[in-house]
Amino acid sequence: MKILVIGHSVVDKIITSNGTVTKPGGIFYTASALNSIKLKSDELFLCTYSTNRYEKLFDPVFSEFNQKFIFDKDEIPVVELKHGRSGERKELYKNIIGELPVEKIPLKKFDAVLINMITGFDINIRQLELIRKNIIGLIYFDVHTFSRGIDQNMNRKFRVIPDFEKWAKCLDIIQANENEMKFVLPFQNENENIQKLFSLGIKQVIVTRGEKGASVFLNGEDEIYEQAIETKAINKVGCGDVFGAVYFYNYIRNKKIENDLKLAVKAAGISTTYKNYLDLLRLKDDLSKGFY
Repeated sequence: MKILVIGHSVVDKIITSNGTVTKPGGIFYTASALNSIKLKSDELFLCTYSTNRYEKLFDPVFSEFNQKFIFDKDEIPVVELKHGRSGERKELYKNIIGELPVEKIPLKKFDAVLINMITGFDINIRQLELIRKNIIGLIYFDVHTFSRGIDQNMNRKFRVIPDFEKWAKCLDIIQANENEMKFVLPFQNENENIQKLFSLGIKQVIVTRGEKGASVFLNGEDEIYEQAIETKAINKVGCGDVFGAVYFYNYIRNKKIENDLKLAVKAAGISTTYKNYLDLLRLKDDLSKGFY
């Protein structure tokens, strides 16, 4: 399969009581997980921005992708991450940049597309409509930071996504965590928002629930829920991206929702136990060994 992944690269500065750690972030986690589990026959393409300043951070994973659509930029976003007691993180951005040049990509060559709205400015609605027009296969959409506005001090705070109904009409599967799902539409209620998304043509709505696991909703059918595995979590940054990549890949190959969900929840749990971001490169081996 030829798979296209779209999303901004971000430099994460993770602030803890022990100090600040700089890591590759943003689409890096999606790319890492997808690269780890893919088959040799697959060809992965990445549409993102890169900068010479941080190239070495991203290269261990990005070098495994076809790099035709990795575009040079003087600066890429830097985000300071602080985790609160509720589990939701506080984000402070620097170097906000505009949309990725999706128009330069021959979209019809791809079997499926994963879009992760890392900064919320990764693509615009006109670009999504262009993608939908040219892609026959699945379009998977992680809401991510699209659910957060940005204030004059560059803080990201939740707000209802403007005109999301237009976006939903172009998508097959939507992923959001419990907080993000409240803000995709004006109802601020998970069930009402999900039912409205179904009326707009969405085939699946996935809600990730942190330590509780994740749910898949299908139009007119019962919720499919998978409980999270128990882990001694070291770092939760990127676990939702890992979940999305693993579910997306296995679903487009197998179409076995319960099994694909179970594997994705397990992969997300495993990712929280990794001390080093490069440990994600062994994700496939840990999944196949059972890990627990």
